[in-house]
Amino acid sequence: MKISDQQIEQIREATNIVDLVGEHVRLRKRGRNWTGLCPFHSEKTPSFSVLEDRGIFKCFGCGKGGDVFSFVMQMEGLTFPEAAERLAKRANIELQSVSSEDDDRIKSEREAIFEALRAAAAFYYRLLRAPEGARAMDYLKKRGLEDEVMRKFGLGYSPESSGLLTAALTKQGFSNGILEAAGILAHGDNGDSYERFRGRVIFPVFGATGRIVGFGGRIMPGAPEKLAKYINSPDTQVYHKSQILYGLFQAKDAIRRKGFAVLVEGYADVLAVFQGGVENVVAASGTSLTIDQLGLLKRYTTDVVLL
Repeated sequence: MKISDQQIEQIREATNIVDLVGEHVRLRKRGRNWTGLCPFHSEKTPSFSVLEDRGIFKCFGCGKGGDVFSFVMQMEGLTFPEAAERLAKRANIELQSVSSEDDDRIKSEREAIFEALRAAAAFYYRLLRAPEGARAMDYLKKRGLEDEVMRKFGLGYSPESSGLLTAALTKQGFSNGILEAAGILAHGDNGDSYERFRGRVIFPVFGATGRIVGFGGRIMPGAPEKLAKYINSPDTQVYHKSQILYGLFQAKDAIRRKGFAVLVEGYADVLAVFQGGVENVVAASGTSLTIDQLGLLKRYTTDVVLL
């Protein structure tokens, strides 16, 4: 989405930088400026300053600084357009896209995919806690996982019998085409569609901003040996496995506080380490570590412990 320079200035003028930063940092007035502990690195003596009249911030410890857009980009790990959209929504400003009709169509489809993934995650989450999910819940608890961690990461269960999820999402208005585009439905050899993750424990994969972009699914004990232990969403408009770090959304604040990240292999590893009290943990989800994943992690830290 392209945003006009006029609207960028409108957003800037509508956003008080002290109010914005104050949502994340405890600020105190000192003369004309405001100071606090930097949210981007660990410190005990405040070196973070906000200049309200100029609309900028500056940390004299780590060197980070900028305006309201820069703050949201660095705080949330967003691109400039994403930060602008976030600030526009915060200021109740309706953005007027200058994109082409094709761009609008793609954006509309992307939003539909995000909504379908959110609805599917809610279905899986509820089913894990329903009688149909009792066996899956028992398995997870035997693995030592506590309710709080399962809730925080949105764990769920996909039923063995196909059709329940499709029926539920169809009732909510999602077409099979969108469910296929989201990677929720797949095609068999005979051309018929089926629910990709049936009979598996579900690990929703969150993007850095908290939106669900895909899923990982693990087979239950006693499943046929020919089945893969884990399967993941295929590449879609919103999910590219080589560009995602599992657990980053839950870990990013802890990574900033601690000043480093712990990198593990997969979903269960993240949950176990997180539950053990080390919350600055992410996973490459079984892929070889990629440049894109390192670039994503670099938004939050340049120090990584491989575990």
